Amino acid sequence: MRLGEIAEGRPADLAIMDYKPPTLLSDANFLGHLIFGLVDATVDTTVCRGKILMQGKKLLTLDEERIAARSRELAPQMWQRLASL
Repeated sequence: MRLGEIAEGRPADLAIMDYKPPTLLSDANFLGHLIFGLVDATVDTTVCRGKILMQGKKLLTLDEERIAARSRELAPQMWQRLASL
């Protein structure tokens, strides 16, 4: 399996970030953008093994509302367990 290539028939794992830098982005300052700018950028789209999992900041394969509701239901138990440590 060859990695590091986006091509037909290759596994594709990538994330497209919503990042509009206030200064020019170049090879010379990429590390600064990575450390100080991209770290706070939001993910717009993700692809895993060629399947789009998130597009336009919307999850396509998970029920966010159901997961959030279940998390709220379980949160008091988690906090109780943490408080007893």
